[in-house]
Amino acid sequence: MATDKIQLNLNRQQFDSLLKIFYLGKWMLESHEDDFEIKFKREQELEQFIFAHADNDLVEFSNEFGRFLPTTKFEYEMEDTIHKYDGHIFWDELAHKLAERDLENELGKKVDKMTIEERLLGEEKHLDKYFNEFMKNGVKNLTINKD
Repeated sequence: MATDKIQLNLNRQQFDSLLKIFYLGKWMLESHEDDFEIKFKREQELEQFIFAHADNDLVEFSNEFGRFLPTTKFEYEMEDTIHKYDGHIFWDELAHKLAERDLENELGKKVDKMTIEERLLGEEKHLDKYFNEFMKNGVKNLTINKD
């Protein structure tokens, strides 16, 4: 039920890990939204509740904004994690999109009738090609043909 309270007993290390996971999850939820403060009001409130219990080296109260904010040190640490994630996802997503395209070019409308498992198996040979290329050359050999 929505009114039931859940109580957690965490040590400081567990709480700091929860704070990091919450920060990263909230970033993923909001980073692409223009109106995130309105759209994710509950998450904003929960953030303030969690931040109020954090150590001063991770979070500090801003008199200017009237709320708790992550410290610069904490934001840099999280930004590093986010950049590593983005870099990994970029190559993975690019390879998958290109492999999907190649399979569709190879099989045409037959792809629409394939199961997910069949599509994944069909894309696998293309994936290896792209992962190997990207590991070796990055985007150096990618070109866009002008029609």
